Amino acid sequence: MNKSILLLISSLFFITACGSSDKVKTEEYQFADGIQLLDLPPNLTSPDKNLVMEIPQPSLKACELLMEADKKFKVEKKKKEAKEKEAKVLKEKEKANQEAE
Repeated sequence: MNKSILLLISSLFFITACGSSDKVKTEEYQFADGIQLLDLPPNLTSPDKNLVMEIPQPSLKACELLMEADKKFKVEKKKKEAKEKEAKVLKEKEKANQEAE
C-alpha cells in the first residue's frame, strides 16, 4: 500500500512538473516584440565578405596542365569510341555469319 501511494504521488509530481514548464515559457515570450538589431560602432565593421569568396585566376602553369590533360582525355575518348565501334561491327558480322549458316 505504501509503495502504491508513493508511486502515485511521484508520478503526479513528474506529470505536473513537465506540464508547467511549457506554460511558463509561452507566457514569457508571448508578448515579445522581436529582436532589435545590434548597433555596431563604425570601427568594428567587418571586411567585405565578397572578397573572401572571390576565386583567384589560375596560374599559367595550371592552365597549361589543364590543356594537356584535356588533350589526353580527348585522345583516350576517341580511342575508346573507336574500339567500341570496332567491337560493334565485329559483333554484327558474327551475327550475320551465324544467321547465314
